[in-house]
Amino acid sequence: MDFNISSKPERKIMTGDEHFTFYGMPINKLFSDFVMWYSSDLLDISIRGPLAEFIVAQALEIDFIEARSDNQGFDLRYKGNCLEIKSSAYLQSWEQTRPSNISFSIKKAIEKEGWFYADDERSPDIKRHSIAYVFCLYKYRDKPTANPLILDHWDFYILPTSEIDKKCGDQKNLSLNKLLELNPVKCEFDGIKDAIDSIINSITTKDKNN
Repeated sequence: MDFNISSKPERKIMTGDEHFTFYGMPINKLFSDFVMWYSSDLLDISIRGPLAEFIVAQALEIDFIEARSDNQGFDLRYKGNCLEIKSSAYLQSWEQTRPSNISFSIKKAIEKEGWFYADDERSPDIKRHSIAYVFCLYKYRDKPTANPLILDHWDFYILPTSEIDKKCGDQKNLSLNKLLELNPVKCEFDGIKDAIDSIINSITTKDKNN
C-alpha cells in the first residue's frame, strides 16, 4: 500500500459500535471493548487528564465535532477561544503511602509537544495559546470508594491566562498553594460556565475599550 501523508487525518468521532476486522470479517470485538479496557481506570494519570477535559466540555455544553487530539497548543475551543484544562489528584492508580502533592502543569506549548493549528498552518510559537486555564482538582481521598465520575468530588479553579503569564512567566508547574495565591475563581461543576463566560466577557470588553 502506498503512503498518503499529504494532509491531516480526519479526526472523526467513533460511535463505539465499530468492529475490529481481519481480512474483512469482524472478530466479535468492538471499538467500545477497547475503550472500556483502556480507559476504565479513571485514577490513571493518563486517563484523568482527558477525563477532566471531557468534564469541563460538558459544563460548557460543547458539542464535539472532532475526536480529541494532543497535537495542538490547547485543550478545548469555546466561543472561538482556546482553553487549557489541567488536572491533579491526591489519589493515583499506583500504590501510595500518602496522598500526592497537588501540582498543575502551566508550561508553554513547544514545537514537539504541541502544534497550534491556525488556518491549517503549523505555528511553532512557544507560548500559552489559551484565553484561560481551568485547573481541575479531584479532591477525594478514599481510594477504595473513589469514583471520578461523581462530579461533586471535584473542585475547579479558573484563571485568565494573562494572569498566569504576568505572575508566573516561564514557570512550568504550579502548586495548589501558589495557585490559590493568584486568586482564581473556585467553583464546582455547575459554576464552570459562568466563570469562563465572565472571563471572556471581561477580556472582550477590555479589548473593545483599548
